[in-house]
Amino acid sequence: MFGDRVAQDVAATLEELKLACAEPAPGRRLVAFCTPVIVPAGILESTDGLAYNFHPGPPNYPGLFPACHTIMDRAAKFGATAHVMTKEIDAGSIVGIEATEIPPDIDRLHLEALSRHLVVSLFQRLAPLLVDTETPLPLLDVAWSGRVTTRQDFKDLCELLSDINEEEFAFRYRAVGEGPEHALYVNFHGRRFRMENTAGDGRVYSGGRVVGEQED
Repeated sequence: MFGDRVAQDVAATLEELKLACAEPAPGRRLVAFCTPVIVPAGILESTDGLAYNFHPGPPNYPGLFPACHTIMDRAAKFGATAHVMTKEIDAGSIVGIEATEIPPDIDRLHLEALSRHLVVSLFQRLAPLLVDTETPLPLLDVAWSGRVTTRQDFKDLCELLSDINEEEFAFRYRAVGEGPEHALYVNFHGRRFRMENTAGDGRVYSGGRVVGEQED
């Protein structure tokens, strides 16, 4: 949060945010940066310096897990978006965009790493305007588009059909990524079987490469 042209508080959780905003602070500006925390309407209404969110995804991919859905759609571009925070998720007026073309074979790991670079670049560009809490950021003539994706949408991506072919599996794996919180799974006879992301030879793969192995 910004107030009196300097950073005042940093909150990583909803509880910390509520504590930081418990007392009124004239000119307070709330800035959300790549956070899963949903800011309560009461805090937004009490922030007279306006509130802005930095979203690691372009305006045509509002909601959660934009990198995964970008790959699934075989999109050619990706980006980061800064917008006014409202009660609705990823719906406020857009104040900044950072965008780039992406290779057709990019995986989730590398696309999310790229998105972090883009959102940091966007924040650095807008930082001088953000500290002036008395002046709203200029609005861009760009609107959100596409459906706001949810956690359930992502869970649907993680579920595989039992007869999936090798090509489709490789594509889904590239879009969903690796890790215990987003493992692909399949249902057989009422039982769920989750993929273990450790290769049979004992090596661990991340982004299609062996962790700890030197390249030639």
